[in-house]
Amino acid sequence: MANFICEYCGVQYSDLRTMINSACAKSPTKKHVPFEGGVRAEYICKYCGVKSRDFRTMINSACAKSPTKKHLPFSGIVK
Repeated sequence: MANFICEYCGVQYSDLRTMINSACAKSPTKKHVPFEGGVRAEYICKYCGVKSRDFRTMINSACAKSPTKKHLPFSGIVK
């Protein structure tokens, strides 16, 4: 079963339709938006390279190199 993770708040859903129709206080559209990189064992900040196993912790932590001052996970393929 696939899981989907919101790129704004880090909440996980097993059903995409339910996710995109649910409210998200942190999203500019006020709806959850799936993170294109999907659920992974580890996430890497695209601005500073810091690694985290927890998506929600990463997006809520400070990043000095990010324009938003928060870590933003890289959505591409990590090799």
